Amino acid sequence: MKKFMQEGKLTDEVIQSIMQEDKPNQKEKPAFKDERITKLIPKSIPRGQETDFVVKALGFYNRHLQRQRGQER
Repeated sequence: MKKFMQEGKLTDEVIQSIMQEDKPNQKEKPAFKDERITKLIPKSIPRGQETDFVVKALGFYNRHLQRQRGQER
């Protein structure tokens, strides 16, 4: 914006365009930093939905364990 201002080209449209850009420091970071978890999350899962995926997977696994315990009795 400073460069546009110095060149006399800073308009409302330029400001709006700059404000709508994705900035590197504003990109959402992965929810999980542990590589053991991130490598198991499919690449098709959109960013920001990794936690939902893991919660559903843990729920599924928990139900699986409960069914196994029921069969052991």
